[in-house]
This record gives sequence, C-alpha cells and structure tokens, in this order.
Amino acid sequence: ISFIGIISVILSLELVADILCQHTIHSQLSTKRIRRSSPAECNDACSGFYLGCFDDRGQTCDEGGHNSPIPGPRDLPLFASLRDTSLTIESCLQMCRELDYKYASVQAGRYCHCGDKFGRYGRSKSTVCDRPCTGNGTQICGGSWANSIFTV
Repeated sequence: ISFIGIISVILSLELVADILCQHTIHSQLSTKRIRRSSPAECNDACSGFYLGCFDDRGQTCDEGGHNSPIPGPRDLPLFASLRDTSLTIESCLQMCRELDYKYASVQAGRYCHCGDKFGRYGRSKSTVCDRPCTGNGTQICGGSWANSIFTV
C-alpha cells in the first residue's frame, strides 16, 4: 500500500464511526429514483466496467444512536473518500486507480471505497442501488449499505 493509502486508512478509521452513524440516518432520507447508468450508456469518460450492485456491512447505529458493530468488515476495505459532495463514478475510479486497487465502489451517493476483492456479502437487487451521485445526478452511486462496483 502506498503512503497515500496508509494516510487514507488512518484518517478513515478516525472518522468512520461518526460518519457511518450519520450515513445511516441521511441515506434513509433520499427516495428519489433515477434511471440506472449501465456500461452500454457510458461514453469515453466512463473508465470502469460496472459489475453490479452488492451488499455491504460494517458499523451502524444502535437504537440509542451509539455506534454498534455488526458482523463483518466492509466489502471493499479502503475509504477513498467520505461524504464527498462532488462524487462521480469517474472520480472514485481515479482515486482507486491512484491507490493501485482493482475495484472501486460507490455507496449512498457520496462514498468511494477501494479494494482488490468484492462480493463477500453477495449481490443485491439492482433496485437497491438507487442513489444519485453528489457530483453527477445522472449517475447512480450505490444505495444504503449497497455498493455499485466497478473495475478500475
């Protein structure tokens, strides 16, 4: 892992508990559905191949609003960006490419994760990945605890 990757992991670990708690709350607020992007609809700006919508797990909030672990690590372990207000599929692919990972995932419209393996929790229904990307509302960036996975 590169120096940038190590720093990203350290910063991610410090922020992840609060952000995931907020993510769970905020991700339930969006109900807007838009047409899914597919590899066939991509132009030259799409650099990754869409592999599908996959379940994720990690840490979530308990009934008292406190962080409570649930079984299993994240499907793609590296948080490349958290709460990104300008996330696009392309920007996530670029971050994961620079960190030398094989796969990129976008989740809940604003999170980018990277990793070399995916799918440990199985495939989701395609309708679960329904969140528009914060940086391009015509693209779909995963869903609530669901990753749109791309090759880097």
